[in-house]
Amino acid sequence: MDTNNNWIQTNQTMLAAAFPAVGAFPLPLASKDAAILASLSAGNYSAPIAAPAGDSGVALLEVYDADGSS
Repeated sequence: MDTNNNWIQTNQTMLAAAFPAVGAFPLPLASKDAAILASLSAGNYSAPIAAPAGDSGVALLEVYDADGSS
């Protein structure tokens, strides 16, 4: 569906507005966090998370209902 490795490079204005609207914490402008804003149909989804080659770490995935329909 979509990938992201640096939220500031993709839809910065839309994402920055969406964070407080859904109750998410804001990401600093200098962060390398990943964030995606997507419209999805109801259903089950999986989210594979991978580090850049040679890196490792801990991942946290959060999903928010941005349109408030559920």
